[in-house]
Amino acid sequence: MSEENTILNDELEEDFPLPKARPWWRLTPSRAAGLVVAGLLLICLILWLVRFSTPERSQGLVINEVVTDNRGCYVHPTLGMTHWVELYNGSERDINLAGYGLSDDPKHSYRFRLPEGIIPAGGYLLVFFTGGTPQADDEPLATGFGLQNEAGVTLVLVDADYHLLDEVRVPWLDVNQAYARVNATDFAVTDTPTPLGENVFGNP
Repeated sequence: MSEENTILNDELEEDFPLPKARPWWRLTPSRAAGLVVAGLLLICLILWLVRFSTPERSQGLVINEVVTDNRGCYVHPTLGMTHWVELYNGSERDINLAGYGLSDDPKHSYRFRLPEGIIPAGGYLLVFFTGGTPQADDEPLATGFGLQNEAGVTLVLVDADYHLLDEVRVPWLDVNQAYARVNATDFAVTDTPTPLGENVFGNP
């Protein structure tokens, strides 16, 4: 480039300065608005995924009632007086229990695997926690291990895909008392166990 052209370009830049390029990270009003919209869409997507991937305790299979010191409140014809846990299907559809797990140890959710079988919508199922040989193929369902009552126990219920459906911390219970579900989140101790029926509190 000749010296004359160089001088001419310098004079043009002085008279008509070129706009300086903005750094890529500097927000303009339009770019800020776009980021806000993208953030809101991301939040909506996350909430949607959580909504449809997390089982709802109030509408699905839950632990409904627990007895850890049974001395006559329910006598099974073959197992006798044993600890029991009642499951309840609060959804509007039948649930196949194949592969579901029920345990008194949150670190070993599948200590007892429920067999294939249907619990109908609005239906109940008793699982008996008793020592000996587990019975998972025929009624009654027996876990092969009992429940500790001295300091309470934590029960967990999981589905076949390792999703936690319910977790209940059961306190120490007196003889023939039950720890029963009051609503979607709350439990209470009752002196009136109701196996395979609606929970009752106070005098029946």
